[in-house]
Amino acid sequence: LLHSNSFSDQADLRRVVSEAFAIDVSRQRASQLQRTTGVGLQFEPRRRQDIDAIVLLAPPAKARQLNPLFAFYYGGDLPVYGTSLLYDGDPAPSRDSDLAGILFTDIPWVLLPEENLRPVLKRLFPSLASRYDRLFALGADSFQLTGRLPLLEEVEDSWMQGHTGRLSMDERQAIYRDQRWAQFRSGQPKLLPQRREVPQNALPALPGMEPRNP
Repeated sequence: LLHSNSFSDQADLRRVVSEAFAIDVSRQRASQLQRTTGVGLQFEPRRRQDIDAIVLLAPPAKARQLNPLFAFYYGGDLPVYGTSLLYDGDPAPSRDSDLAGILFTDIPWVLLPEENLRPVLKRLFPSLASRYDRLFALGADSFQLTGRLPLLEEVEDSWMQGHTGRLSMDERQAIYRDQRWAQFRSGQPKLLPQRREVPQNALPALPGMEPRNP
């Protein structure tokens, strides 16, 4: 980790990004050079050149402001990675166009438009869906796992496609979850191909609880 910056609701996000990219240091170098030479210079600031990628931990409203600032401060060529924090789970192309290019990870429950159980629960519990949407997915997977734990334990390299990701069990009987990756394109999250190095023994889901996963 080369550098980290935090911000509050009242933060000047331009300053946050400028400091992270060391734009002020570049300007100071130019000012020093002009003072030393006494010659007026044509100058364009440069960001620090040792950055490989940006990890953005921000809610949607802040992420929509920060991502364009990365490009404004000469970081448009850097890959930006995020978490599910920056996506509220419902497509909004007009608002999320400023998230273009960001790679982030989330659960199939949110990323798969053909997910069959999610709209049912949102219709049954409209007042809870916005706050506990992803917890619904966790509950659905917990229900499925109750009948699959012995098989996951006994069948080597077995896994179950859940609403929260691809579920498998290790030798300590801990459940591991492999989420999906997506990238914002034209204001909408587009699924990326899943990793190929996954176990081959898929267990069937319970009737009526199948996550539809391409």
